[in-house]
Amino acid sequence: MKKESDYQRALNHYVHVSLYQKVSGEKAFEGFLRAVDTDELALEVNLKGRIKTLTIPRKNVAKARLAIKF
Repeated sequence: MKKESDYQRALNHYVHVSLYQKVSGEKAFEGFLRAVDTDELALEVNLKGRIKTLTIPRKNVAKARLAIKF
């Protein structure tokens, strides 16, 4: 996903996000994209059995793509 329209289309879908810098000790997350802003992404992830919503700055996102949940 590169453009704003790509992120809007992926809202509430399962995505994989790779980061330039660690957030909560991780550089990659998979979860549901819940909100998109011009500056931030809200990602609902499963961390150690608990559902948590992470806010990630868009400038920290190296790569984002749709993913398949197994």
